[in-house]
Amino acid sequence: MKQSIFLYLFFSLWLFCLADPDWEPVIYTNSTVAYSRVTIDELSAVPGDIVAAFVEGECRGVGDVIIDEGEAYCTMNIQGNIAEQVSFLVWDQSIDTTCSVEYTTMTDPGYDIGYPPDFLPIEAYSGNPINHYPVMNLPDSFVIPEDIPTTYDFADYCSDEDNDPLTVTGENSEHIYVSGNGLIVTLSSAENWVGFEYVTLWLSDGSLFVHDSVEVYVTAVNDPPEITDTYPATGAIEVEQNNPVSFAVMAQDIDSAINYTWYLDDAVQSSTDYIFNYTFTELSTYQVRCLVSDGFYEVEALWQVTVNIEPVNENSLTNYLLITPNPCSENLTIQGLLLRTENCQLALYDLRGRKVMQLNSTRTGKITAPVSHLPAGIYFLNLTSPDRNITRKVTISR
Repeated sequence: MKQSIFLYLFFSLWLFCLADPDWEPVIYTNSTVAYSRVTIDELSAVPGDIVAAFVEGECRGVGDVIIDEGEAYCTMNIQGNIAEQVSFLVWDQSIDTTCSVEYTTMTDPGYDIGYPPDFLPIEAYSGNPINHYPVMNLPDSFVIPEDIPTTYDFADYCSDEDNDPLTVTGENSEHIYVSGNGLIVTLSSAENWVGFEYVTLWLSDGSLFVHDSVEVYVTAVNDPPEITDTYPATGAIEVEQNNPVSFAVMAQDIDSAINYTWYLDDAVQSSTDYIFNYTFTELSTYQVRCLVSDGFYEVEALWQVTVNIEPVNENSLTNYLLITPNPCSENLTIQGLLLRTENCQLALYDLRGRKVMQLNSTRTGKITAPVSHLPAGIYFLNLTSPDRNITRKVTISR
């Protein structure tokens, strides 16, 4: 009978505590100082949460939760004159609920229990499902090739005790970029960049986050050479028999030395530079080809060359050009019937293919161009019209 009355009183007191977190401890002449670390549903408690100690249903102590370096602690005096078994409850102020604690211990009046660092483990449970933190175990590093986005399935590195859907996101570093879709993550680098940097990756289960940094190495990949310009423009061109013609290819390669190989039809020519000079002596059609190689990749420039009649002279001006004097140091004279047409374009280029002078057509078919301001060297005079593309080499001397 006494046991039934005791259980009834204890249950009534427990319900009373559920309804009111303002527990009032019974005061004794002696007490035990208790130090505890406090969690609710496996997460640190927060300021405003309250811990209460009970002996046989009687409230013997109350303490507020404090935070120190991200951990929740509580210190309280547990009233009582003799050693007794003590149990605990925690008030979770965020959900206005009393949370149960399975842990019990013995008091030690006049002494301390749970003295740091051996805190009492007050691990409370609200009865709500516990959401555990996801886990991310990254490798020491990732290695990706230059300029090639590389995709990884992070299911190999991530897990979650609750089997929640997981998402990985990342913070870009200066040269390495991160994009993701769920657990599929793509790492890429800035164009033509080689080296290593750290990137920070975040793993989320929708409400909880964890993060870690990982080293990403970007290894060099050989880039092909690039033809930036040609002279004359590639394609079908016309030249004159017995008149020297120059072909030029401007190319670059960001990571390798490049070599030039010139072909006339299928025959390799002696020139190994970016410029090729040749005089066509036979009236025919030829193929001029320049192969630019870095030893692994090859790109080419190609011209279809038609050789027409012999060069004109002063006594037989036709649709072609007569350039005098050549070499020239002061004023260059250009004559030709094509110069009389309004849609004729005439320009002078240097060996690198840069336009240094634009000349206008004239009704007389004769143009005088001052060239004394130009550096000495070889230039190309190019005339284009709807049915002609003519190139002449011009030498400027000093």
